[in-house]
Amino acid sequence: MAKILISTDTTADLSKEILEEFKIKTTSLHVLLGDEDYIDGVNITPKDIFMYVEETNKLPKTSACSVFEYTEFFENNLKDFDYIIHFTISSELSSTYNNARLAAEEFDGKVHIVDSRNLSTGQGLLVLKACDMRNEGASFETICNVIEELKYHVAVVNDK
Repeated sequence: MAKILISTDTTADLSKEILEEFKIKTTSLHVLLGDEDYIDGVNITPKDIFMYVEETNKLPKTSACSVFEYTEFFENNLKDFDYIIHFTISSELSSTYNNARLAAEEFDGKVHIVDSRNLSTGQGLLVLKACDMRNEGASFETICNVIEELKYHVAVVNDK
């Protein structure tokens, strides 16, 4: 059976416990606070971001991983896995999807990039569905096909 890595960018907001339990690897967006560039989940936490906003009354900016960063991530993980299915924040919100897609072209169909068309919870739900399918023995192609259809039916709403 093929070894399939499910990965996502950190905008899926999955807890450390969930990432470990489902063996999900992540890529981090850059978070820009003023002139400082941080790596989401590496050297900055949500608490840090909230404090910055509270103190400065300015919203942080984010930037996507570069094509080079994605290429390194995929190359390093393909040493241990046969395939990678990687989820990104919606292409309507970030260049993350496009950069990941460009990097994936280097790996002869072994890396599939999913434009989640969501962020946060919506993206995380798709990631967990892919993990469940992988854990049940579904093939790389089956997971990709199901997720590509399912992503159009995920909508997270706030009914306040």
